[in-house]
Amino acid sequence: MTDKLELYSKVAQSAKIGVWELDLETNIFYWDAVMRCIHEVPDNFIPEIETVINFYAEGKNRDKIKLLAERAILEGIPFNDKFQIITAKNNIKYVESMGQIVFKNGKPSRLSGTFQDITKEQNLIKELEKFSSIFSKANDAVLITEAEPFDEPGPKIVYVNDAFTRMTGYTAEEVIGKTPRILQGPKSDENELKRLSEALRKWESCEITTVNYKKNGAEFWINLTVSPVADKTGWFTHWTAIGRDISQRKNEELQKTLFADISRLFNEPGTLNLILDKVLDRLVVFGYFSIAEAWLISADKKKINLVSKYCETDASRAFYDENKELKSFAKGEGLPGTIWETKTIQLWQNIREENSFIRRDAAKKMGLQSAYGLPVFYNDEVIAVFVLGLNSDKDLIEDFSVLFENIGILIGAEIKRKQLEQELSQIFSFAPDVICIAGLDGYFKKLNAAACVLLEYTEEELLAVPISEFIHSEDKLNTVEKFEDLSKGIDRIYFENRYITKSGKIKWLAWTISPSSEEGFFFAVAKDITEKKNLDFLINKTNTLARIGSWEVDLVNNRTYWSKLIREIYEVQEDYMPDLETAINFIKEGESREIISEKIQKAIEKDIPFDVELQIVTAKGNEKWIRVIGETEFSEGKCIKIYGSFQGIDKRKRAELSVIETLEEKNTILESIGDAFFAMDKFWTVTYWNNQAEKLIGILKNEIVGHYLWEVFPDSINSKSYRNYHEAAENNQILQFEDYYAPLNKWFEISVYPSNNGLSVYFRDATERKMAEEKLKELNMNLEKNVKQLATSNIELEQFAYVASHDLQEPLRMVTGFLTLLEKKYGDVIDEKGKKYIHFAVDGAKRMRQIILDLLEFSRAGTLEDDQEELDLNELVKEIQLLFRKRIEKKKVIIKFDKLPVIQGHSAPLRQVFQNLISNALKYSKEGSYCEVNITVKEFENHWQFAVIDNGIGIAEEYFDKIFIIFQRLHNKDEYSGTGIGLAVTKKVIENLGGKIWLESTEGKGSTFYFTIKKQQ
Repeated sequence: MTDKLELYSKVAQSAKIGVWELDLETNIFYWDAVMRCIHEVPDNFIPEIETVINFYAEGKNRDKIKLLAERAILEGIPFNDKFQIITAKNNIKYVESMGQIVFKNGKPSRLSGTFQDITKEQNLIKELEKFSSIFSKANDAVLITEAEPFDEPGPKIVYVNDAFTRMTGYTAEEVIGKTPRILQGPKSDENELKRLSEALRKWESCEITTVNYKKNGAEFWINLTVSPVADKTGWFTHWTAIGRDISQRKNEELQKTLFADISRLFNEPGTLNLILDKVLDRLVVFGYFSIAEAWLISADKKKINLVSKYCETDASRAFYDENKELKSFAKGEGLPGTIWETKTIQLWQNIREENSFIRRDAAKKMGLQSAYGLPVFYNDEVIAVFVLGLNSDKDLIEDFSVLFENIGILIGAEIKRKQLEQELSQIFSFAPDVICIAGLDGYFKKLNAAACVLLEYTEEELLAVPISEFIHSEDKLNTVEKFEDLSKGIDRIYFENRYITKSGKIKWLAWTISPSSEEGFFFAVAKDITEKKNLDFLINKTNTLARIGSWEVDLVNNRTYWSKLIREIYEVQEDYMPDLETAINFIKEGESREIISEKIQKAIEKDIPFDVELQIVTAKGNEKWIRVIGETEFSEGKCIKIYGSFQGIDKRKRAELSVIETLEEKNTILESIGDAFFAMDKFWTVTYWNNQAEKLIGILKNEIVGHYLWEVFPDSINSKSYRNYHEAAENNQILQFEDYYAPLNKWFEISVYPSNNGLSVYFRDATERKMAEEKLKELNMNLEKNVKQLATSNIELEQFAYVASHDLQEPLRMVTGFLTLLEKKYGDVIDEKGKKYIHFAVDGAKRMRQIILDLLEFSRAGTLEDDQEELDLNELVKEIQLLFRKRIEKKKVIIKFDKLPVIQGHSAPLRQVFQNLISNALKYSKEGSYCEVNITVKEFENHWQFAVIDNGIGIAEEYFDKIFIIFQRLHNKDEYSGTGIGLAVTKKVIENLGGKIWLESTEGKGSTFYFTIKKQQ
C-alpha cells in the first residue's frame, strides 16, 4: 500500500469510511480496518477477488458490482453506487461504494475506492415510506424540510401534518415554503438551537427541547427530533422533524424546579427581606416579568407594607423612584390592598389607564402595561401579596393558574416558617437564659450569646472541649446519669448543677433538656440560679442562726410535727414525738401558758392567726423566750390543721429587756444633761423632748412629742436647720452648725446625729458667744485698719531711711575727702600725733557711713521684691563659697553640707540668710586651729529645718537673745570687725518668711544656728 493510500485510510477511518484497493498487476486486495469492520471479518482476514464479490447479495447487487468494476478497469469509468451485502456474520447491510482506476505509464495499475455503511439511513427511508401514509393521522407534529441551506434564511418547509396545525395554529398553506424559524421567539433556548445547528451541519440526527411560539404568540414547550433523509444514492435530500408538545410536563418540571429553588432560598441564612429579594429575582427570571414586589400584612392587620422589590433595571428603578413615599396600602386600596381584600388572583390590564392602580403615572413612564396580584395564604388567611408586572397585556393566568395558586400556598408557609425562625433566632440570640444544642457524645454543638457571657468563654472555646470539663467536680457524676436517662428515651428531664467560669466563679444552672428529632442531639435551656442558690443558702443559714423552726398540728389525724430546730430549742431527743397537749405543757405556767391556750382556741374556733412571744421551760428545766406564729387551715367550716413557725428569741428578748432598762437609764441621763435634746423618726415625728429643750424653746414635752416637727415649727421650713436636718437624714451624715431662731431672737449651736430610726439633735444657746464673736470681728476689723496704716507708715519710714542715709553720707564723704587731702597736702608738716588724729577722724567717718548702710539694709530686710522661683540650695551655698573663697583659703576652712532641697522661694532673702550665717562662722573661727562648717537639713510636714554648725569660739548662753538685737556686739571692733547688724537682719528675714531662728552654743566649742523655712511661702 502506498504512503498516500495509507494516509487517506487514516483520514477515512476517522469518518468511519472504509478504504479498499485492488492491485491489477498482482490481483492482491487491500482492506483497511473499517472495511473489515463493515464486513464483520477478523483482523487477519485476507480478501481475494472471488470472496469479495461473494459478499454482495446474489442477483442484481452482485451483477451490478461486477459490471461497474469491469467498466472501471477496461474503460477507466469511476463508479459510485449503493449496494446490499451479506456480512461474514450473515447480516444484511446497505453500503455506498465508490471506485476509480489509478493509471501507471498509461495503463490501469490499481482499482481503489471507499466503502461506507449506510444501513441506518436506508432503513429510515424505508420506515418513512412505510409510515408516510399515516403521518396525517399522527398525534405528534411532523415537519419535513429541504436539506439546505443551513444559514439564513434556512431550509424551507415542504410538508406538515394535521397535528402540526393543531399544535401551532398554522395551516400547511401558511408555512410551506417558509423556514421553521418562524416558530422561534425570545424565550427559545439558544443553546439548544445551537446544538441542533451543529448536528445538522454534520448530517446527524438530533433531539432538542425548547420553547416555540404559536401563531397567536402563545408560548409552548416542544420536544423535537430531527433526522436527515437521503435518497437511494445516499444523498441527503430532506430533514424530518417530529415534534411533541410537552408544555404541561415541562411547566410542571419548571414549576417543581421553581418551588425547589424557592424552598432552597428560604432555607438559606439571612433575613426574611433578603430572602424575598432573591425569591423575586427568581420569579422575574421564571416569568420574564418587568417588576416584582412582595407586600406583607402588618402585625395589627391595618396596613399592607412593601418589604421587597425587584429593582435591577433602569426602568424599574425609575418606577420606584417615582413612588418613593408609597410603601403601604390600606385594605382594598391599590392592587395589593385589593388582592388582600378579595383573596383572589387578579390580572389588571392597561394599568396605565386604570384609576385603581395608584402608581399609573410611573407605569406610563416605565411602559408597564399589566400587573398580576397573587394572594399568599397561611391557614386560609392572606398574609402577603405578590405583584408581578409585565410590559405587555399577555394573559398568563390560564397558563400559570395552578402555579400562581400553589406558589401562594408555598410562599405563605415559607414566610411563616421564616418569620418563626427569625423570632426563634432572636430568642436564641437575645434570650437572657442559656440555650444550647448538645450531643450525646458530650460536646456542645451550638450555644447562644448568653451562655458565652455567663461562662466567660467564646463559643469556639465551649465547642472544642467536652462539657464535663466545665462542670463542677462534685456534680459530674450526677450530670452523666442525667445524660444516660436521655438516651433511655425519657422525654424531658430537669436537674441542677454547677459550672466553673473562665475566671473561676461557680455558677448554678437549672437545666431543662429534651431530645432532638435528630438522632444523637438534644435541646437544653438553663437558667442562672446562682443568686437563688446563694439566697437559699443564706435563708437556711439565717433560719439556723435566727433559730427558726416549723411546726404543724393535724387535728384530723391527731398528729403533731416539729422540725429539728424546735427539738433543739426544747432540748428533747431527736426521736421525741410531741402532741398538742405536751407541746402546750412546755409553755411556762402562768401568763405565757394562758396566752397560748387562748390564741390556739381562737384560731381553731374563729380562724384568727396569732404571733406571740412566750416563755417556755425546756425538757432540761431551762427557761427560754420563744416567738410562735400560727395560722389555720379550714375545710367545710372546720379547722383541720394549725401550722406555723417557732423561733428561739431568748438572747434577743433578754437583750430587749436589758435595753428597756438601759432606755430608762438613758432617759435619766438625757434629762440631766446641760444641752437641750430631742429625737424624731424618719417621718419627722418627735419621739423625745428633754427638760432642757422645754426651757430653751418654751414648748412642753406633751405639746410636741408625737407631733410632726414642721407643724410645730412652720416658720422654720426652708431654714438652715430644715435643710441640714434633711441633708443629715438623706446622706446619713453627722452635721454641726449654728442657726438663728428669729421668734426667740436666739442663736443655737446644733449637732445632728442620724440613725436607722431617725435623727437625734443636741442644741444649746449660743447667743452670748455669737455676740462676743461679733465684737471680736469689730476689733479685728479695727486691727486690720491699723495694720494697713502701719504698713503705709513702714513704707514711708523706709523711704525716709533711704533719703536720710543718702543725705547723711554726703557730709561724711566731704569730711573723709577733706581729711584725706589735708593729710596728702600737709603730711610733711603734720607730726605723727596729728596724722593719728586724722586717721581716727577718717576711720570714724567710715564707720559712721557703714552704720548708715547697715541701718538701710536692716530697714529693707525681709522685703520680698523678687518673685518666687525654684531654688536649688546646693547651688546657692556653692555660690556663697565662691564669694568667700579668699577667706576660706586663708583660714583653711572646710564647709560641708547635706544634700540640700530644691525649694520654691525668694532668692535674695534666702541668699542673705545663708551668707550671713556662713560669714559669721568664718569670722568667729578660732585662730590657728582647724575650722569646719557643717550645714544640715531635716524635712518636716510643713517646713524645712536647717542647721549651720561651726567649731568656732562659741557664745555664752546669757547672750543667746542679745546677739539678734541690732548693733549688739559681744566683741570690740579691734577683735572682730562688723557693726552687729548681720544676725538682726537674718532674724528679720526668716521671720518675714514665716520661720524662726534660734541657736545652741558652748563657749570655746562652737555654735549651731537653727532656722526653719516654710514649704509654702
